[in-house]
Amino acid sequence: MSLEAFADPQDGERLFREGVAPLEMWLRDQPFLEGQAPGGCDYLLAGMLFWAWCLGAQPWAEDSALGVWFTRILQTYETTHGLVKRAAIHLEENP
Repeated sequence: MSLEAFADPQDGERLFREGVAPLEMWLRDQPFLEGQAPGGCDYLLAGMLFWAWCLGAQPWAEDSALGVWFTRILQTYETTHGLVKRAAIHLEENP
């Protein structure tokens, strides 16, 4: 059995949403994980999410607390380091 046949994208998205639920609650009360400005925790999490985002995956809703935070941290990063480019690939549902 291939990895693709074994993987269940819908279940993966559900597990992702369950996993980030505590972050969603935390980010409703403050703009960054470390308070009013981004810190190490923000950049650690952002680095993992940037990887998925750059490859075309975005399992979080843009209007969720995590989505708003992601946009904020992306803009903060780009202001300092320049544009974060997304890969020019298309991730197919059923290859």
